[in-house]
Amino acid sequence: MIKVSPSLMCAKFTQLEEYIQLLDQAEVDFFHIDVMDGTFAPNFVFGTDDIRTIRELTNRPLDFHLMVDDPAYKLDWFEIRKGDRVAVHLEAQENTQLSLNKLREFEAEVFLAIEVDTQINKLEPY
Repeated sequence: MIKVSPSLMCAKFTQLEEYIQLLDQAEVDFFHIDVMDGTFAPNFVFGTDDIRTIRELTNRPLDFHLMVDDPAYKLDWFEIRKGDRVAVHLEAQENTQLSLNKLREFEAEVFLAIEVDTQINKLEPY
């Protein structure tokens, strides 16, 4: 089954509510949220206040792509809910299993993201 998860990263903040309403009417499955901390990824996108605002505008689950250092210690910041999808980067942490275990406590769908130059066999333990 195909799932649709439009990214809100390039949405104009002044029109965010309008975009979300239109996408809700189109019955998208998720809203894709890119989170960058300026360290693991060189940009900043969607802080915790922005995510709270998005939560106020829709009941759809969120599809997080966390491009942040040590995500296990930051997961509580995002009010992850049952049914959300969350991808954390293998390269962003010392203890990947800690992040995966914590995400399962939230009852989120869990994904591992990798950078293009990461060898695929690094995923074997998971």
